[in-house]
Amino acid sequence: MLQEIISISKFIISIVTASLAVFKGIAEYRKNATQKRAEYFLKTRDKIFNDPDFNKVCNALDITPTNVASLTVDEKETFLGYMEEIALLMYSELIPKNTVHYMFGYYAILCWKNNVFWSNINKKHRYWSLFNKFAEEMISIKNIDLNNVRL
Repeated sequence: MLQEIISISKFIISIVTASLAVFKGIAEYRKNATQKRAEYFLKTRDKIFNDPDFNKVCNALDITPTNVASLTVDEKETFLGYMEEIALLMYSELIPKNTVHYMFGYYAILCWKNNVFWSNINKKHRYWSLFNKFAEEMISIKNIDLNNVRL
């Protein structure tokens, strides 16, 4: 009888220990995945915001909208390309939509609504369909939940 109790106790302790190890492993996996997403996001953000063409377009759209006409097609396409990279990260669920909206949505919306920006680029061209979908989605987000802005 005592032998059976000891045997059952060992089995229960083994199950509990194994369960704790599995839960700890899952928690570590999630933590590492979040950390890698954060590193990738920050690297992407730094690459984008350190690009002079991107900054020039952002400043033209935000600070001095009259300067949008002076932007070259190359500067505009570089900006659109970066926005599409962000859209791909969002649609791949590597960055949550609220975070993307918080960090980049403002500029996507300004660009989308600025007719001067699109004066020498065909907004309806299929190559800009990802940006168009992204900008429309950013516009559709009425109230961003700042408690839900995370990686």
